[in-house]
Amino acid sequence: MPIANVRAALSAGPKLHPFTAAQLSDSPLSLFKMDETSGTVMADSGSVGNNGSYATSDPPTLGTRSVFGLVAPDFLGQNAEFSDSAALAAYHSGPSGVCTIEFLLRCDTITHADYMLTTDVDLQQFNIAVIGPNGQTFAHVYTTGVSHIMNVTSQSLKVLVDTDYHFVLTYDRAAPRFELWLNGVSVAVDTTANTGNTGQTTRKYEVGARSSGSTGGIDGAMCSLAIYPTVLTSTQIADHYAALG
Repeated sequence: MPIANVRAALSAGPKLHPFTAAQLSDSPLSLFKMDETSGTVMADSGSVGNNGSYATSDPPTLGTRSVFGLVAPDFLGQNAEFSDSAALAAYHSGPSGVCTIEFLLRCDTITHADYMLTTDVDLQQFNIAVIGPNGQTFAHVYTTGVSHIMNVTSQSLKVLVDTDYHFVLTYDRAAPRFELWLNGVSVAVDTTANTGNTGQTTRKYEVGARSSGSTGGIDGAMCSLAIYPTVLTSTQIADHYAALG
């Protein structure tokens, strides 16, 4: 290779993984690759640029696992705390009440219930979990006083241990439509009217458990958590999954 090409390649920096490039091409507000190998910072590569913080009292082991070949933290299981405390804020449904949440997951064991992602807030929260022992998945939007405003549960596709999964959750408050996708395929939809949903905007996310110090932490690895201010289309979701290759 000519030396000029070598210099150009070096100056361009590390080449993005096709999946990461696909995520960034759809303009996420937050993108946490979670590929750190040390420290407590969960770097945000999205437009919000609001770094999270791995739990200091019971942190995951960073950079020791992989999901679809991408570097991922190894979470400590049922007694692990969430990996972000107070710093990870994003616009999870935005002024227009739409969003997409995406991440990669690999479970070592599945118990009841292993929480992947939650917003621990007073007025509105998303919970995404794997419930065992059959590995059914569910996600719900909850508002204080109105439990499970929208709820999706997958019966058609069960999560298995030692298997890589691409999770996508799309949410449109006005439609209303709440949809769960696994490995590029829609597996559950809820179009129930969501009366009482206040559509709060700036909220923190907790990764890897339901709340601080709680049981319900995942036993396994996850990475590439992206939060978008739009509802990704079926084509975009399929393209993201295909980019995992």
